[in-house]
Amino acid sequence: MAKPKVVAIVGRPNVGKSSLANKIIGRREAIVHNAPGVTRDRKYLAAEWAGCQFTVIDTGGIYNDDTLNRSLDFQKDIEEQVAVALQEADLIIMVADGKIGLHHLDQAVALLLRRSGRKVLLAVNKMETNKRDLNLYEFYNLGLEKVFAVSAITGGGVADLLDAAVAELKIKPGLAQPSTAIRVAIVGRPNVGKSSLLNALLGRERSIVSPLAGTTRDAIDEEISRAKTIFRFVDTAGIRKKARVNEDIEYYAVQRAINAIENCDIALLMLDATRLVEEQDQKIAGLIDSNNKGCLLLVNKWDLIEKDGATINAYTAAIRRKLKFLAYAPLLFISAQENIRTFDIYQNISAIYQNFQFQSTTGQLNKAVAALLQRHPPRAHKGRQLKIYYAVQTGRRPPTFTFHCNNAKLLHFAYARYIENQLREHYALSGVPLKLFFQGKARK
Repeated sequence: MAKPKVVAIVGRPNVGKSSLANKIIGRREAIVHNAPGVTRDRKYLAAEWAGCQFTVIDTGGIYNDDTLNRSLDFQKDIEEQVAVALQEADLIIMVADGKIGLHHLDQAVALLLRRSGRKVLLAVNKMETNKRDLNLYEFYNLGLEKVFAVSAITGGGVADLLDAAVAELKIKPGLAQPSTAIRVAIVGRPNVGKSSLLNALLGRERSIVSPLAGTTRDAIDEEISRAKTIFRFVDTAGIRKKARVNEDIEYYAVQRAINAIENCDIALLMLDATRLVEEQDQKIAGLIDSNNKGCLLLVNKWDLIEKDGATINAYTAAIRRKLKFLAYAPLLFISAQENIRTFDIYQNISAIYQNFQFQSTTGQLNKAVAALLQRHPPRAHKGRQLKIYYAVQTGRRPPTFTFHCNNAKLLHFAYARYIENQLREHYALSGVPLKLFFQGKARK
């Protein structure tokens, strides 16, 4: 399958790049706000127009003004992300603000794009009324041949822009192929090292890394192929306590992180070795567990801990006490910054994903169930005893089992846990939750 063509959306801050990206893909993926600097990393979005598939890169605003440069501590990092997007792009859509008119930073951006040698379409945004059409003509001074008046809010002019983009890219219509990638969400509270881990896994700078908490705001997707397996990593914003989410920008970023958990196959929950498990870590772990996702626990910044022969066991015990409901999740001690054991993560993800898709035959399952019942039969309660007649695997992702019994009300939660643990041990189902259902046989 050929790699999709790439369209990068660039421009100075606050001209509506993310709004236009959302309009092109037909859903709200990129965070939109009227404050400059909201988009920081580059965000890859799958798009389709007239049966043609391509990838849109939403980028941060390009500053070329010394005063504005000082307003964000990581503006240089944002511009480096934009530069990478320009290298990857087959076509560039430059966005300008038709409401304000031509700005000196537009001229600087246009000069940069002309020097890049890439094909460029100019989208003059915020052209909701005909009264602004006169503003359009001054943008021809930027020296870009193809200029379009658009409105990311109403969608006006976007169809013409996309028609031109598809024509420039020479994309042939075709059916979209379903992705076979393992979807992996990198989650945790702010500043635990999520972006550093993504960069370490990719072997290059993909997400902006800063000591400031809250640097990542969008959920950032990246695919990489290793040993014929495709991994799609999503670097998410740190999930804070609700009381600390005091910006509406950050609120939407947290929602993206929660959505990433809901839509992933496996969650990498990162913990800070210098702070161990705190209340917010437990809440994020609860989100993973309640959404029935595979999970790998990563204890980051392990290089900062003074160790002796008992340290790792002590840390493991402390983490397990606080995260009892993720007892099935393997534990790995790493340093994303120093690249210590980060590539062991791939092997762990592959193993967990295999378990996530586990499928047993009914015959094999019932042999295992008969053996565990014989080892430890259920206790009688008030003269009545639970009888399990047979079991069937009724689902995957995660493995789901339904047990047919005489009366489900006779099942004690401790015995249900015993069955789960025995099945997990028998099939070596590490890293994934198991869903068990018990159905009583209807009386005649």
